[in-house]
Amino acid sequence: MISEHGSNLLKEFNASVIFIEDEQGAKKIPARKHVIFGIQYVTATDDKTKQSILDKFESKIYESYEVARMLADFSLYKFTLHKVYVIQWSLVFL
Repeated sequence: MISEHGSNLLKEFNASVIFIEDEQGAKKIPARKHVIFGIQYVTATDDKTKQSILDKFESKIYESYEVARMLADFSLYKFTLHKVYVIQWSLVFL
């Protein structure tokens, strides 16, 4: 069964991806830098497209994606960037 957040991805088509500075590189852990990407996306819906993409992954990464091929609710997404936020807001409170 697909997870709840996976189900949401199939309904909304807008999401955010966040990258947070590693704790070891930060001067203060609460003040780590954040980069947030607002994205829009589409899903690869037909099996032929999914299989083609998984074949490309296998040829570049040299790992088997056989389990992903067998999952009925496995989805692939193509992301398009539409917003970028660079945040270091915690420094204000320190």
